[in-house]
Amino acid sequence: MVALQSNVSQFQTKAGKAIEDFLVEYSKGSEDTTASYRGDINKFLEAIFNKKINTILDEELELLDYDSFKAFLDSLYGTLANGTINRNSSCIRSLYKHLKARKIINIDISFFELIKSLPNKMESYDVMPMEVVEQYLSAIEKFEKHKQSEKKWAVMMAIELGLRASEIIDLKWSQFKPDGNIVYVNGYGKGNVEYIEVIDRELYNEMISEIRIENQKNLFTLSKKNITDMMTRLRKLLKHEDRNYVFHSFKKTSVNNTFRLTGNIRDAQAKGKHSKIETTQIYLQEIETKMTGYFSLEKNLNHDLYKEVNYKTLIETLKTMPKELLFILNLKLKDNI
Repeated sequence: MVALQSNVSQFQTKAGKAIEDFLVEYSKGSEDTTASYRGDINKFLEAIFNKKINTILDEELELLDYDSFKAFLDSLYGTLANGTINRNSSCIRSLYKHLKARKIINIDISFFELIKSLPNKMESYDVMPMEVVEQYLSAIEKFEKHKQSEKKWAVMMAIELGLRASEIIDLKWSQFKPDGNIVYVNGYGKGNVEYIEVIDRELYNEMISEIRIENQKNLFTLSKKNITDMMTRLRKLLKHEDRNYVFHSFKKTSVNNTFRLTGNIRDAQAKGKHSKIETTQIYLQEIETKMTGYFSLEKNLNHDLYKEVNYKTLIETLKTMPKELLFILNLKLKDNI
């Protein structure tokens, strides 16, 4: 075993060095992919062993069994999409096969074969209408005592940026680049595909004033458990136990909002950071950056404007709206006539 003094080597343990070697091979030389998989492995090690890559011991890795690994995967459910959980599972399986082949560990790893992949059905999470989102935000402000402001802004940024829970938790202030009246947000989504979003500068300033802590790199100090527990409480409080509203619902809401605002499925695909348009189509069944975030658009919007414009302007504007919104409008008119 390598000595545990950090100044001796970049890696504190033999197992840590072997994991870093695995990352180089498994990510096929991509720095971004390496960083993503390193995050997955560290998340696993912290949850099971309360260790990180550079401190984990080979004898600790040998303590893993079916029950502990299954419990780890179950803890991710509701905070990550099923496909992401499957990726986490695949990464850890491959890691253990690599370590066993290199004789870092000697345990029987056949129990991995008992772990079945989750169905990748994103439609199992309900899309949350904006009026329901407002109910959740109001409930957070009234009833959530722990990290209340962070939870509110986590929800708002999930809708504003079209991000899943894990990406929200990992958001860093350095990703936000103010430019005049707008703020660019750069990051990497699923599959390490780069995205660029735009939000309103005033909205950004409000967020800074409420949650930014000096010298804190990340926007949020929330854990996935904080988010999962919050959604469980709010569903019960708002009597939504018959609906499958999870944090991922906010991302689906964001994608649907974008499609309704632009009428362009490619814009919705970009908002969801989807590599395949089929994924976006699943979301909707329920880099020209555009400010399509609900809260940014709301900042300088006159909600009574439709009452104040003349009839001709109103009709001409309605003609430019997506067919889906006109369909809804016509149904409402039919009910009222």
